[in-house]
Amino acid sequence: IFAQRLPTVIEQLALNSDEWKATGQPNGPDAVTAFTSNLVVDSPKGSQLLTIAYTNPDQKFASVGVACLMNAYSKIQNQMELNDVNQKIDLYQKRIADLTSKVSGDQMQVQSLGMKYGSTDLSVLHNQKLTTLVALENQLNQVDTAYQTVLKNGPTTQKTAARLTPSRNPTRGSYP
Repeated sequence: IFAQRLPTVIEQLALNSDEWKATGQPNGPDAVTAFTSNLVVDSPKGSQLLTIAYTNPDQKFASVGVACLMNAYSKIQNQMELNDVNQKIDLYQKRIADLTSKVSGDQMQVQSLGMKYGSTDLSVLHNQKLTTLVALENQLNQVDTAYQTVLKNGPTTQKTAARLTPSRNPTRGSYP
C-alpha cells in the first residue's frame, strides 16, 4: 500500500514539509524524480513494517529526507484512519436515526391502538380477543353438537339444529 502512495506522499507532503524546505533542496516535480531515485522502501509481505533508506552525499539531507517521508506517510495514514472512523460514525448515526424513527413509529401505532381499544396495555386487547375467541368456540361446539344430532337422528331434530344456529353475527354470541 505504501508503494502505491509513495509518489503522492513524496510530492504532496514530504517535499513540501517545512523540514525539507529548510534544507534548501528543491521540492518541485523534478525533485520527486530525484528524491525517488535515491530512495529504497521495503515492506515484508504481510507486515506493517517499513524499511526506508534515502541516500544523499550530505548525511543531514539523507536523515531529513527519511524523517520527512515518515512524517508524510504518518499524516496520510492518520487521515485514512480518521476517514474510516468518520465513515463508521456516520453509518452508526444513520442507524441510530433509522431505529429511533422506527421506535417512534411503533410508539405511534401503540398509541393509535390505545385510542381505538381504550388502552395502550396490549393485555387488554389480548383479553378482549381471547373472550371473543372463547365465545366463538362455544358457538362452534353448540352448532357442531346440533349438527351431529341431526346426522344421528335424522329430520325430526332439524328444528332444534336450526334453533341453535346463530341468527346474527357469530362474534356477538347471541342465539334466538
